[in-house]
Order: sequence, then C-alpha cells, then structure tokens
Amino acid sequence: MPKILSVALWVTFLTSPFVVIGLIRIIEQPALIQFVVTMVYALGVATFYILINRKYPVPSNVVTSYDFYVLFAIVFCLVVGNLDRTELTDIGFNFSAISKQSITEYLSIRVFFNLAGLSLLPSILAKISKWY
Repeated sequence: MPKILSVALWVTFLTSPFVVIGLIRIIEQPALIQFVVTMVYALGVATFYILINRKYPVPSNVVTSYDFYVLFAIVFCLVVGNLDRTELTDIGFNFSAISKQSITEYLSIRVFFNLAGLSLLPSILAKISKWY
C-alpha cells in the first residue's frame, strides 16, 4: 500500500470517531438521525476495509495495523450494542419522548451495532489468529 494512502487512512480513521461522537453529542438531532450517522460510520469502516483488502491484497499471514483498527472498531460496535438505554442517553443519543417509538429506536440501535460487530468479527479474527 502506498505510504500516502496509509497516512491518509490513519488520519481519517483516527479522527472520524471523534467527529461522529461530536455530531451525536453537540447537535440536538432525533435518534433516527444519530442512528444514521453512526450506521454510516460503522459501514464506512467495514467498506474501506473490504476495498483496501481487494485493492492492496496482503498475504493472509500478515496482519496490518489497519486490521487492528478494524478490530477495535468491531469491539466498539459490540460495546455500544450492549449498552442500556440510560447509558446511550448519557452518551448523547436523543430518544423519542413517545415510549413505543423510543423502545423501537433503542432496539434498532442495539440490533445494528451487534450485527455490525458480529458479522465482521469472524473474518478479522481468522486473519489475526493466523498471525499468532
């Protein structure tokens, strides 16, 4: 992988979690908008990982620093997927005042983050386990 691309990816991916958290905490948006922002971030990390592995194939026994970054992003998704509603509210998610709608928003966030983390976890762990 070219050095400039590697540096650009690291700058982008090291700053993007702070941008996403800033958008969630600072802007008073409904939970649906916050959910879409976090979903785009999580899917973006997964998409870039897939595209980079296709464009710059690395032998399966070599683990790059980007693999570890994706692993940490997966752990982040799994942790957020296991937070309860009050913890998500403390982070900055704005759930609806309508009880039924707020439960739907909360369950959607949990399901998405758990599915995002669990769907990518086996492939990255298989690659990392070959390295050890």
